[in-house]
Parts: sequence; C-alpha cells; structure tokens
Amino acid sequence: MPDYDHPGFTYWPGNDPKFPIGNVELAGTPGRVGGSATGEIALPQAAPQPKIAAASFIAVEHSCKLWFALESTTSAAGQLACEVVLRGQHLYFWKDHGEGEVGPVMEIRLSAAQWLAGGTTEVVVDHGHHCDTLFAHWGLKGAAVSCYLSVLHFEKSKRQYLADLEEAARQAETGVYEDVPLPPEPEGPVPVPAPEPEVEPGT
Repeated sequence: MPDYDHPGFTYWPGNDPKFPIGNVELAGTPGRVGGSATGEIALPQAAPQPKIAAASFIAVEHSCKLWFALESTTSAAGQLACEVVLRGQHLYFWKDHGEGEVGPVMEIRLSAAQWLAGGTTEVVVDHGHHCDTLFAHWGLKGAAVSCYLSVLHFEKSKRQYLADLEEAARQAETGVYEDVPLPPEPEGPVPVPAPEPEVEPGT
C-alpha cells in the first residue's frame, strides 16, 4: 500500500457534515522548486468508526502535492484518540542533478497535545544529489487548527542543509556571523545519468 495511504483505517466520507478537514488552499505561487498550502482540521468529539481517517490533498503538476489528514481511533471504552498526519512530495526532478523520479513522500505526525499547543517542525530527505524539505506550522484558529504546509527543493545535500541550519543557529546564539566551510563529502564515485540522445528536428 502506498505510504501516503492510511493502512488499517477506513475513510471518513467527505460528504459527512462532521468531516474534520476543511479549507485546503494553495498559499502563494507554486513552481518547480515546490509550493505551499494551508488547511484547517478540527478535533472531532466522536468518530463514526473505531479506526477512521479523514484526508484531503492539493497538488500542482511539476510542483508539489500536500496532504492534510486526521487518524482517529476509538477504544472499546469509547475514548477517542486523534493524530494529525501531514505529508508532502516534490513533484519535479532534474535528471542532471541525479534525480531519476519525483521526490519521496515526507511525513509529519502530531499528537493532539502537540497539535493544540501549536508549533513548527521540518522534515528533510535526500532527493538525488540534493534534498527536499517538508515544513509545517500550526496553531489554533477558533475550534480548529490552522496548518501551513510547504514542500521545497534545495540545491544542496541533506547533510549540507542540516549543517547550514546548525551553523545558523550557532551564529544566532553567539551573535558572531562567519562562513564556516563544511568538511569534504566522503570519497566515492557519484553516479551521473547518461545524457539523453538528441532528437533531430522534424522526427
């Protein structure tokens, strides 16, 4: 089963008046490096099935796909537990960057306590020679939680990206800003895809 599904859960009908996912919309202008969206999710008081997932997504061709979901489990004693599942995928790839396909699906899971407290988090994954990120920011908006979700592709490896974040945090803490070179990458051949054959005009 694809990793963007919800194994073991039935799906909450989207036409149910109590469907907890709403107002999923693009934020800004998407492009080849990625895009962003906002969505609202309400914590239900009860769920129609013991294990049920409500999910909605938005996608832009050659840009990104973003999922907003809620997994709800009701115990035999009637106690409801919910977990927010936010996912994203970069839908463009550059063959000359070692990317043979679209990026992997990235996932962020939030317990009800995390969700209601608000916050930010980020996931970073390798994509060819470079990396993709899934960034989430969320907070309460009335009776629901408003989520901002973005997928971005960076022309640096995951290792370099995380090193840059760590260095930026260190410099912000000390107030001393300087360029610090990253140690060299481990030695070894880097596979480079063969160039595609040129097509003669008119063929």
